Amino acid sequence: MPNAAHRDVRNRVEDFLTNEKTDKDLSKGVLDLVLSAWRSTGEKVTRILGVLVILAIFFMLIATKGVQEFSISGVKVANLHLVGAAIPPLMAVLLLRALMLDVDARLLSNSYFELTRQAFPGLRKSELDSIIAPSDLLIVIDTSSALKGTLLGKILNMAARVEASFFISLPGAFSIYAYVKIFSFLHVTNPLTWISLSLSVVLYSLALAIGFLSPSVQGG
Repeated sequence: MPNAAHRDVRNRVEDFLTNEKTDKDLSKGVLDLVLSAWRSTGEKVTRILGVLVILAIFFMLIATKGVQEFSISGVKVANLHLVGAAIPPLMAVLLLRALMLDVDARLLSNSYFELTRQAFPGLRKSELDSIIAPSDLLIVIDTSSALKGTLLGKILNMAARVEASFFISLPGAFSIYAYVKIFSFLHVTNPLTWISLSLSVVLYSLALAIGFLSPSVQGG
C-alpha cells in the first residue's frame, strides 16, 4: 500500500496529466526537470558527506594533538580545543541538512516514477526508468525486476541497506567519541561544553525524526 506522501504525489501527477494543456512534450520536459533536480540533490548530499568526513578527520587531529594551531587568512587560531567543541554541532547541522535534502530526493524520485508510470508506460514497463534513475547514497531503491531474485540483485539491495544504516549510525557513534574527548580537554564546568552538547542532542534528535518520518521510495 502506498503511504500518504506517495498518494499525494500520485494525485498531483494525475492532476498534471489530466490538464487539457498538458501534452506529451510538456510531460517530457517536466520529467527531465524532475530527473535533473533529483540528480542535483544527490550531488549536494555527496558534497555534504565529504565535508563531514573532513570535519571528523580534523577533530581527531585536534583530539590527538596532531594539529596544534592553524591560520585562516593570516589569523592564527591557537586554542583548538574550543574549535573542537564547535565541530560536533556543526556536523549535526550538516547531517540535518543532508537528511532534509534526502526527503526532497525521495519526493522527486516518487514523482519521477509516477510520471513514467502514468505518462510513459513503455518506459515504465521496460524498466528503463529504473536504469536511468540516479543512485543516491541515502535512498534504498529495490533493483529492477531484471535483477530481482538473482544473487547480484540480493547483494545490491543488501549493500544499499548496509550503506544507509552505516550513514545513520556512524554520526551518533562519532558524537559519543567526540564528547568523551571534549570533556577530557575542556573542564566539565566550561559552559561551552554543555552548549555544544545541548545543540548536538537537539540537532541529532531532529535528524533522527526526519529520517524516521521521511517518505519511502516507490520505485523499482
